[in-house]
Amino acid sequence: MKPKPSRLALPTFLFAGILLLILMAFCPKAQSQTTIFSDGFEGAFPGSWVVGNNNANTVAKWGDNNATAYSGSWSAFCADNGSNSRTTYDNNLNTYMQRQGVSLSGYGSATLTFKYWMNTEATYDTFQINVRSQSGTWANLMTISGNQSASGWQTKTINMDAYAGQTGLIISFDFVSDGSVVPSGVAGVWVDDVNLAAVANDPNDQISEAISFGSVTRTLTGTGTIDLTTDVDMWSFTVAAGKRISFDIDRGHD
Repeated sequence: MKPKPSRLALPTFLFAGILLLILMAFCPKAQSQTTIFSDGFEGAFPGSWVVGNNNANTVAKWGDNNATAYSGSWSAFCADNGSNSRTTYDNNLNTYMQRQGVSLSGYGSATLTFKYWMNTEATYDTFQINVRSQSGTWANLMTISGNQSASGWQTKTINMDAYAGQTGLIISFDFVSDGSVVPSGVAGVWVDDVNLAAVANDPNDQISEAISFGSVTRTLTGTGTIDLTTDVDMWSFTVAAGKRISFDIDRGHD
């Protein structure tokens, strides 16, 4: 017996039919993420990180620290001077902790997430995320400062889609302090649980590959068979406004 083809049917009313198509077209398809790198700073430091100073003041730089951590016992601290339990920073610092040679080749989107704890002089002592592109251009993706200690450990999420498909990236966690004022008590920036995740390009999701069922009028039915050589088949429809809407159906994996 031949397998029955899948059958697609929409309500009779044009408005409801178009609305359903729009919802289906813009509902994101579940795609698995790939971890490009992650670090909870529980192992040997710096490991795959490159740490240093962007100015002549080398009294401190990023290092591992056990004074506080979001998870486990260790985190990364912006002003390590040799003490693993230090809880303050120096004036005139410009320190960096970088992942170099990061590749997002073959990926269509990416997200950087991390936990942080911060207490700095507002405005003047900053915690930054800077990224160097494949072409060598630096861009600032985050600059924050101030006393956020009351919030404890916080989560930061940074969209890295602009760098999808590129190679040779540098992702830099930077701390910059000016020449005066360090907050009293526990002060500085701690970072933990850094993760860069990406979603691969899906070559099947191309509008040019869609099977056209023609124009939507009042009622639309159509049949299609999942192509066993790929995980996706696509259908498209031309609506009254002349715009083309498509959706796809994924074949489940055992």
